[in-house]
Amino acid sequence: MRWRSPGRPVRRSGGGAGPRTRRRSCAGPPEGPLHAGDWLLLPDVHRWFNAVNWPKLLAHDPDRGHLTWFGYGDPEEDARDLLPLRALSAPEAPRVKAYRRQYREGVLPPVFAWWISGLHSPVVLDGHDRLTAVLAEGGRPEVLILSRAVVDPAAVALLSARPVEEYERRVAALEGPLAASRIAHQSRRLADDLTALVSGYDRTVAWPFPGGVRAWDAAAATHVPGWAPDAAR
Repeated sequence: MRWRSPGRPVRRSGGGAGPRTRRRSCAGPPEGPLHAGDWLLLPDVHRWFNAVNWPKLLAHDPDRGHLTWFGYGDPEEDARDLLPLRALSAPEAPRVKAYRRQYREGVLPPVFAWWISGLHSPVVLDGHDRLTAVLAEGGRPEVLILSRAVVDPAAVALLSARPVEEYERRVAALEGPLAASRIAHQSRRLADDLTALVSGYDRTVAWPFPGGVRAWDAAAATHVPGWAPDAAR
């Protein structure tokens, strides 16, 4: 079970990291993530990533994926917001060093992730070495997240009502010479809130693993030696 990106490698030139290009690259191969429905490919409009958790990707569990949901009863050092789908390369690996140089030059393409509702987390589809490069340089990666779009106008209208009412209340109370700039600030805030609503992450679809439970256990044991299901949790 060796991880293979569903998209074509991102090149420095040619604009290969653009959302349209990345969507086309995922739509073709059968192992790609897209299934029937409406999809979004956007930056992290929900502010999902916590800055203090980024360094833990390099420092913790370098040989296997690991997630802690919400930190309930788990060590703080386990908290992570992104799941790599393969072991991260060493910061001094040749490919990573090339990406580190691109990051310093400001031309490094973003990391490409996929929101999986069953994990309640994005996973890295393309950009493991770019992720390592940015973290090795002490930075925070730009991430494009592929997610199922919420296609429910009634639900969007219902959820939009409260932010709009609060915006109208705040704007009505603004007076004085700074009112115009404060209204502009509140308008941008409302736009961000409404964008987050229409860019919500809907449920993704999963299918049975070919070969059933035995095939899954065998594949997991091959990919992560020593792994065993924990039936008590």
